[in-house]
Amino acid sequence: VGDTAISRVVRLAVVMLLLLIIGIVLLLWVEGRGAGGLFDWLTDARRGKLWLARAGLTLVLAAALGVLARGVRTHGQAVIGWWWPWIGSAALGAGLLVVQSLGSHSAALRGQEALATAIDWVHLLAVSLWAGGLAALAFALLPALAPLGGPPRTRLLARLIPRFSAIAGASVAIVTITGVYQTVRLLGGWSAFTDQSWGQTLLVKLALFALVLPLAAFNLLVISPRLRRLTARMDRPAREAAAGARGQLRRAVLGEVGMLTVILLVVGLLTGRSPGEIERFLPDGPFRPFVLDTSAEGLSGQLVLSPGRIGPNRFDLTVTDGASAVANGAEVVLRVSTLDRDTGTAEAKMDALGGGRFTATGTYLSTVGLWEVAALVRRPSGDEVRLPFQLSLTELTGQPEIRENRPAAPLERGRELFVANCIQCHGATGRGDGPLAAAVQPRPVDLTVHVPLHGDQAITDWIANGVARTSMPAWKEQFSPEEIRAVVNYLRQLAEQTRQER
Repeated sequence: VGDTAISRVVRLAVVMLLLLIIGIVLLLWVEGRGAGGLFDWLTDARRGKLWLARAGLTLVLAAALGVLARGVRTHGQAVIGWWWPWIGSAALGAGLLVVQSLGSHSAALRGQEALATAIDWVHLLAVSLWAGGLAALAFALLPALAPLGGPPRTRLLARLIPRFSAIAGASVAIVTITGVYQTVRLLGGWSAFTDQSWGQTLLVKLALFALVLPLAAFNLLVISPRLRRLTARMDRPAREAAAGARGQLRRAVLGEVGMLTVILLVVGLLTGRSPGEIERFLPDGPFRPFVLDTSAEGLSGQLVLSPGRIGPNRFDLTVTDGASAVANGAEVVLRVSTLDRDTGTAEAKMDALGGGRFTATGTYLSTVGLWEVAALVRRPSGDEVRLPFQLSLTELTGQPEIRENRPAAPLERGRELFVANCIQCHGATGRGDGPLAAAVQPRPVDLTVHVPLHGDQAITDWIANGVARTSMPAWKEQFSPEEIRAVVNYLRQLAEQTRQER
């Protein structure tokens, strides 16, 4: 029995490891493909670095389990005494949970990040002990007892179940306490249970958790005492009753495993959504949303991007067809990409709110520079319209910079150069509505919006060297450095004049 049990435990661990490896590879494919350069994502992005840490720990864990699997084949249950592979594997598993917590919602929420991350790790550890222990009990220990006769199997179970129940009971208590803390911290109000998709998904998880608790209590409070009573008398009626109790135990354990598997699937949905108000995940300070408008092929769109900074943002889109909202049944997909560098394209399907309104949240704006957020609107008729929105993000998280003591340059010369060379695309007022604008893809940006968002050096570089993946050419061969500064100063004046008029 011992040899069979330890062999099954190690085989189960190997199967779980293979599933973990598959999940890690899929995670790289899903997150890395939309990040442009994969190497840059792995070395520069926080989630990329966490992926590397997770992959490294998994490789070392695979080596430790390989040692145990080889030892089981040659030494049987004697490998139980090999302390270092077991302790090492447990430590590596705990390390993997640390990496998971460092990339969790708890770590992203501002205020007491260290405490929240630690509590998230304790929560995951307790879940792992409970769910992993149930899996080992259901698929390794119980089947290993099958060769035994009824009485010895009953006696072993009568000693085994209370020990496991002590671990499971402590784990459930910790899961409950830490789960309440995380819910209060992340939810942002009871109304989120019904008003937000993250809260609704969490409500499903809590309902499933409430359903699995009676199964655990049944094993602890009913089956375990019954087995202990039956071991005292092994006559025929007692043996028959014990066989029934063992069957009930097996079904209850398998039921717990099934319910916990469903709960973990729901948790997977939670990790891909933003809990509560997304602003709680951002640094303190005033932020203003971007409000962008565009139109194409009879459709008009307004995109409100809040808080308008690098990192998590909420995208709220309103689409109108003439004077009325776009027809119900329309679908919208966002395609987010940079215009001044190659970082790839990220896609996100927007949730329809009705009345031509759509929303999505996510960390799609990951760096400073010029961005395009294109909304692909697919109407019920089947035709698709592309609504492009463009914006600029700065190191100051999208906020207008305060510039003083700019280099002096004649404004009149800047105006002359702009009129002679730029208004064909950018328009006389700099709003991207010049006579050639409609033929340019992507359309020229609204300089009255974008210029205040960037420093003089960034604008100088764009004028001098052009903007990649756009029709903006390089002017450093035509303009002297002094003339470029003159154009920059004229654009500042033009943007300020437009702001005052608004």
